[in-house]
Amino acid sequence: MDEVGSFAWLLYLSLVAMLVFRVLSHQWNHSLRSWGWRRSRRERERFVEEMRTHRRVPLAIQQRRARELGYSEEPVDWAVEPLDWRIYPLPDGALEGLYHPEHVATSMRELAAARSQHAAQAAIRRVEHAVGDPDHFVHFPAALPASQRLLDVLVDREASAWARWAAASVLTTLLEGPDPGIQLGGPSDDTSQRTHQAILGEVRERAGDLRDIGLTAEPTETDEPPIGSIVRHVLWLAGADGVLRRDNLGA
Repeated sequence: MDEVGSFAWLLYLSLVAMLVFRVLSHQWNHSLRSWGWRRSRRERERFVEEMRTHRRVPLAIQQRRARELGYSEEPVDWAVEPLDWRIYPLPDGALEGLYHPEHVATSMRELAAARSQHAAQAAIRRVEHAVGDPDHFVHFPAALPASQRLLDVLVDREASAWARWAAASVLTTLLEGPDPGIQLGGPSDDTSQRTHQAILGEVRERAGDLRDIGLTAEPTETDEPPIGSIVRHVLWLAGADGVLRRDNLGA
């Protein structure tokens, strides 16, 4: 009987200890979550205040964004770059730290050199965020010269299929109309809208070159991207898909 009583007593103590441990663990985790939430809230408030007062994106956010997008950390030698992207700054009044010319240079090189779907998709994301804000349909001034170089890659028959597909993919994003409610430099700034209109003009001027690509049969190989269909979409977004219909009519 004593052995049974001792066992019951030990079992009781074990249950009590388990309950106490659960309660303490819940309180500890709740305290950690509450502390983390208060800390993240303080950080957000500090970041918003810095952007509103000093008109710049906090350095911590800039660095985090660069890491998440995978931009190269190697310094750019502007003396050997085909285009100096530093000459396309944001308009006066825009947030400092939104535009990084070095990101445009490295991501455009990566796009032109893409040889696989993975490399192409990574380059697309980096280029789109380097020359604008694709989440809010905002176009930086650098988006115009970028569109010109993307068109050069797209019509280059010697370029890899994935690089051409990536170039066309970025163009479809750049051809989307900017949000009229978002201005880069202030309430009356129309930089994003004017840049978008200029990009439309560039694509329309190259419509004849794009027509032949748009009418090309899609590849049968599974590892080749469908360039023809995406080029037709580019022409449609630019309002230049009429060249395809005229061609089909023998014009």
